[in-house]
Amino acid sequence: MQSRLISKSESRLEDGTEITLIFETIGANGAKRIHKAYVRRVESGNSYKIFSTFGVSWFAEDASTSDGTPWVSLQCTITEGVKGEVDGDHRTDTIRLTTICSDGTILQNPPATVRVLLHTPALEEISFQEMVDWVETKMQGGLACRLTNLKVPEEP
Repeated sequence: MQSRLISKSESRLEDGTEITLIFETIGANGAKRIHKAYVRRVESGNSYKIFSTFGVSWFAEDASTSDGTPWVSLQCTITEGVKGEVDGDHRTDTIRLTTICSDGTILQNPPATVRVLLHTPALEEISFQEMVDWVETKMQGGLACRLTNLKVPEEP
């Protein structure tokens, strides 16, 4: 798979961080995808919320409508976190994840305990491939947001 960065930006704000990332991938079968990610993290004392929107546009004949419009997938997630105990360079947080799928389905995961890094690297500290992998993981990990009535091009 070939990848190309189109744009990226990161803003450190008074109450958190905002990241926007757009890149293109071209699969071995020639299918082109444009990935867009927007993440806004808001800190508030011992808790935080992360608002994430991930979108992918597929530009492939088998995934397009008859007029050539690309197939688009969009998912939004809201992560509500409560900060836990610090252990070295990690912290154990309790999070609750809500995912809103393209078809309007809302998925709510039960609270989970997760281990998080205390230092989140700035965008310029992350390689382009790490960004691509992160967005791909998020898109595939919101997981239950697969629309079964649409054919998504498969990578060989």
